Amino acid sequence: MNSEYIHHRRSRHDSQVLFSSTQRTMENYQRTFVILKSQKTILMTINQQIQQSLESSSTSDKAVLEFVLNIVIKILKSDFNNLFSNASNALVALQSVVKKGFNSQNTNKYINGCFNALITLVKLPSLIVDNDGGSPEISRMTSTKSQPLIDCSQDGHTTFCRLCNEAIPTELFSIHMKSCSEAYRAQEKIEAIETEAKKLNYMIGKKILTCGWPGDKEITMKYIFPMTAVKIVLEQALSVDPSNSDSYTSLVQVNRSLNCIQCSTKHQQFLVQAKFLMKELIKRSLSLTNATNIMSSTRKSGSKQMGEKITIASFDFIKRISAGAYARVFLGKNKKSGDIYAIKVTKKSSLHQKNDLQRVLDEKDILLQYNCPNIVNFYYSFVGRNNLYLVMEFLPGGDLYSILQNVGCFDELDAKIYAFQLLEALNYLHKNKIIHRDLKPDNLLIAADGTLRLTDFGLSYAGFLNRQSEESKEMIGTPDYMAPEIILNYSHSYTADYWSFGIILYEFLLGSPPFHAETEIDTYRNIITGKIDFSDTDDLTRESLDLISKLLVADPKKRLGANGIEEIYNHPWFKGFNIKEHNPPFKPDLKSKEDCGYFEQRYLFKAEDDFDIQEDININYQESNDELKSFGSVSISRLIEKNESIAQEIANDGRPSENIQEIQHQESSRNMFMGNKNHFNYQFETQKFDMPFNTMARNRPVIGNLVRIDKGRKIMRRCERKPLNNLQAAACK
Repeated sequence: MNSEYIHHRRSRHDSQVLFSSTQRTMENYQRTFVILKSQKTILMTINQQIQQSLESSSTSDKAVLEFVLNIVIKILKSDFNNLFSNASNALVALQSVVKKGFNSQNTNKYINGCFNALITLVKLPSLIVDNDGGSPEISRMTSTKSQPLIDCSQDGHTTFCRLCNEAIPTELFSIHMKSCSEAYRAQEKIEAIETEAKKLNYMIGKKILTCGWPGDKEITMKYIFPMTAVKIVLEQALSVDPSNSDSYTSLVQVNRSLNCIQCSTKHQQFLVQAKFLMKELIKRSLSLTNATNIMSSTRKSGSKQMGEKITIASFDFIKRISAGAYARVFLGKNKKSGDIYAIKVTKKSSLHQKNDLQRVLDEKDILLQYNCPNIVNFYYSFVGRNNLYLVMEFLPGGDLYSILQNVGCFDELDAKIYAFQLLEALNYLHKNKIIHRDLKPDNLLIAADGTLRLTDFGLSYAGFLNRQSEESKEMIGTPDYMAPEIILNYSHSYTADYWSFGIILYEFLLGSPPFHAETEIDTYRNIITGKIDFSDTDDLTRESLDLISKLLVADPKKRLGANGIEEIYNHPWFKGFNIKEHNPPFKPDLKSKEDCGYFEQRYLFKAEDDFDIQEDININYQESNDELKSFGSVSISRLIEKNESIAQEIANDGRPSENIQEIQHQESSRNMFMGNKNHFNYQFETQKFDMPFNTMARNRPVIGNLVRIDKGRKIMRRCERKPLNNLQAAACK
């Protein structure tokens, strides 16, 4: 009974507060309208008087009066969407004129009159929004007490957090990791909420607040003022810095004003959405505040800031590992954590067409948004004065093109392992409406654990919502792997990737693409005519040849996979195959975490070789191009995964393996020899081969953003396959 009585009294009090606030709000609307009407009259009078005085004014006064007149005209022409922001900007511009003073009494009168009117207008938002209202729900929410500081003064080993880039006592890393992850997730969510709030404000401004001021009194008070108040409250919320310790208190105060707003049924949806966003913003702000308290208490520095901002200057450029017409790839190291990355550098000057820029942005978005075990991991992207930077996972095993150049081809089991992993990557991409469009062995790299990773999404097509009505018609890709419909400039869909998949499978098993010719035109002719050479296939299974034949069907509607990728998974060649039962065919033999032995193009980084990068490192560049502002990103989820991996190492061994001493190749438990077929698990020395062990710089023509090179590439037939156990890289030069 007692609790029911208390609840009743509280509800009654809340209702009284809400009624009082609503009544006060309507009174404020009345006052606001009267003030707006009077200021409109004042400004219109000043406008007329200045125009009359311009002909008789002195030269100096004339220039000033024209300046003031332009301000007055702009304010008079403003609508409710931009009235108060225009008044605020005009007030700043007029301040310098007011300080000077003029001989003409009329000039001073006009300037001061305009100045006073602007001050009055700038103050009106605080009258439209009730800052004294109460919130029955959120005002009673309180921040949890800060966690007591954990003693970090003791000496011992430290580990760098990959999220905040701060040194953490190793014994506290697990605690820190959880709070740091929570803080960054909360911040990420806050940024998403703020983006939605900005969109809502834009919609309110463009759909409702487009009328001139003060307008019809009834319409203004019933429709315009409530939505103006919503817009002002959201702007106040957006001005609160979520990283400040008092952000929660500030947002609660702003929310009180929002709860006092009453609007018509016509615009109720906007108010409901604003209240939802505000509630979420307050909740995430509270999470951020509490997580930050714990996070800071576990840092060696004790700092309460979110962490040092990572820029391109946070990395050392060690070696160049590849170069193309538009992009270079470097081995890079985070200066603090020592983590190794591959850094793809694209010159801004190479992005001549709008499509070029869009492809770079699409590649970043795909890597940032999607995460799959068989797709390269993305961590950061930066905008420099000269270049765009993608910081990705370093895959030290090189690519399958290089491996094929040295081993000739794969046996069926090795081919099946790699083909299945590629199929997994395609399945993931297609489920997310993405066509890769540049599948080839060059873009299939090997991670340190032997896992295949798909890379290079610069030619990918994202947002592919309907395969029948929204098909792309670009001719793009690498000729040897290009589907007939792309060559003929027809619409293409996911099945274009399945064609390339069939070409790659053929190359895995026979050592070269089936339609390769000395010239690009001849290659296209072979693809369109569909002549496939199945000679020298006596020791291949019928299932493998059948799969290739059904993938390399010219008509995409009849191609295997046209009715879904499950058709490929269910083909007899993959029947009963379980990837978990097989070890990787090849694990790179690495001497250190910086080992680039499986990449031929490499040298020590020198400033004079890549001056544009050095300039980007030295300059704290702020991008002004709206199209490129969205390029800079951080993958919070990937960095959290790194932290979790480190925490697991600490739990198992007491401290993380910050430095890789040597990654030993684990011998496969399965039979190394199957009949006359040799698994490529034998050692070799690259210098014994006349074909260079070269990654990413190909002697094959490429269409699209990539360079055209008209040299034919060497074909290594199956009879030339060399026995391999461990692909042993040549020493770095």
